[in-house]
Amino acid sequence: MKKIFLYFSFGIVLVLWGCDSGHKSPVVTDDGTQTPDESDNTDDNTETDPDTNPDPDPAPDPDPIPDPDPTPDVVVDPILTPKINFFKADVTCIKPGESVSLSWETEDAAKIYLDGSAVEENGSKAISPGSSHTYKLTVKNGEHDEEKEIYVGVKKSYYEHETQSYSFDEGPIDNVTQSERGGLLILSEGRVYKGSYTKGFNDISPTGNEFTAAAFHPKSPKILYAASFGRVYRSNNNADSWSRVIPIRRNGLDLAITSLYVLPENTHKVVVGVDGGAFVYDDDADTLTLLPSINGEIVTQVASGENKIVYRTEGGLFQSSGSFGSFKSINSSSWNKIYQVKVNDDNEIIVGTNKGLYKKVGDASWQREGSYTGAVYDFSEDYPQLISDNGDPVAWYLSYFPFFGIEKPMHYYITNGNALMEYTSSALTTVLTVDMDRLLEMDTLVGVDGDRFQEITEVKKYEARCEAP
Repeated sequence: MKKIFLYFSFGIVLVLWGCDSGHKSPVVTDDGTQTPDESDNTDDNTETDPDTNPDPDPAPDPDPIPDPDPTPDVVVDPILTPKINFFKADVTCIKPGESVSLSWETEDAAKIYLDGSAVEENGSKAISPGSSHTYKLTVKNGEHDEEKEIYVGVKKSYYEHETQSYSFDEGPIDNVTQSERGGLLILSEGRVYKGSYTKGFNDISPTGNEFTAAAFHPKSPKILYAASFGRVYRSNNNADSWSRVIPIRRNGLDLAITSLYVLPENTHKVVVGVDGGAFVYDDDADTLTLLPSINGEIVTQVASGENKIVYRTEGGLFQSSGSFGSFKSINSSSWNKIYQVKVNDDNEIIVGTNKGLYKKVGDASWQREGSYTGAVYDFSEDYPQLISDNGDPVAWYLSYFPFFGIEKPMHYYITNGNALMEYTSSALTTVLTVDMDRLLEMDTLVGVDGDRFQEITEVKKYEARCEAP
C-alpha cells in the first residue's frame, strides 16, 4: 500500500512518494534532523504477517429452508394470586338457636372453601351454630392461597341458686316414697317414718319388726302399707294403728319382701315383690295370689301404665297386662343391669340402665334416649315425685349444683317432673346435668344426701356475654 509523506519548508510543499515495503521511512523535522523510524527499534527476528495474500470474502450462507408446518410460540399466562375482597358476618354474637349470615366476595380464585366445604366465588350462607365457632374462608389458585377467619360467639347462660338444708336425725335415708300430696315415707335402718323434710318425721313402724318396703295408697293418703320379713301391714288411719296383717308365705315359709307397689289404675291391687317371685294382694277381697310366671325372680321394683305392668327383677325385665296375664320378657342385650323403670303418661316404658336411658313404645324395639352411654340410676317422670336411691349405692357429684362443705355424695330430684335430668359419668365421678331453664318454673328441687335433705329454693338465670375467641 502506498504511503504519502508531506514535508513543509518555507511555505513549499514537497510530496514524496514511496512504496510500502514493510517499514516506514525516516521523518525529517524542521531543524533538518531525522527521527528514526519506529521499525528501527523492531527486533530483526520479529515475524511478519505471513498472510500476505488474504482469501477473498467468504460466500454468504444459503437461505434457510422454511418449515412446512410451523408451530407458533406458546405464551404462558402468569398464575394470578387469589384474593378475598371481604368475608363478614351480619352479627358475631348470638343466643343459642339464633342464626347468623356469613357473606364473602373473592376474585382470581380457582377454588373457594368455607370451613372445608366448597362454595361459590361470591355468596352467603345462613348458619345456626350450637356453640361458639371460628369460621374460615380459604381461596386457592395453583400454589397461591389466602385465608380469612370470623369468630361467631354463642352466648352461654349461667345460674345462681339458693339452698336450704334439712337434717334427718333418725339416721341414713335408705329409701323415699312420695304421696300425691307431697307426704314422704322414709325407710331408715329398718324403721318407717312419715312426714315432710320441712316439718319433720314421726316413726310409724309397727312394733318389733325390721321393715324393708313401704307405700302410700295412690288415692287415699291415709292408707299406708309397710312390709317386713314375711308380713305386709296395712293402716287406714294414717298409721295410728295397723289393723291388718297379711302373711306372705310359700310352702309354709315366710318370704323376704323386696318391694311394694299399689296399682294407680286399680288401687285395691297391691303387688308384693319377694325373693323368689311376686304376689298380688287384693285389698277389697283380702286375698293373696301368686304370680307363677315370674317364679324364682327377685322382684325389686314394679311400675305400671294403661293395661301394662312392668317388673324389674334381678334377672331382667318382664311385662304383663293390667290384669296380670300375658307375661313376657322384655329384656334387651343393650344393657346388663337396670337401676330404674317407669311408665310415663304416654304409656311408654323407660328404663335407666348401666348403658344409658332407653325407651320402649308399644311392641317396638328399645331405643336409646340421648347419646349418653353411662349409668342412669334415676330420672323424674311423673308429678309429683321425689326419687330416692332405691338402695343402690351411688357416688354422685354435681356440676351445676355444688353444695360446699358437704362431703357425702349428693342426689337431686325434680318434684313435678318438668325438668330433664341426665346422669353422666367419668372415670372418677358421676355428674348430674339438669335442663336449667325448666328449673326456673319449679316449685321445689330436693336432694337426698345421706341423712339430710337439700332443697334449692330459688334459681336465677343470667345471660353471659359471648366468650372471646
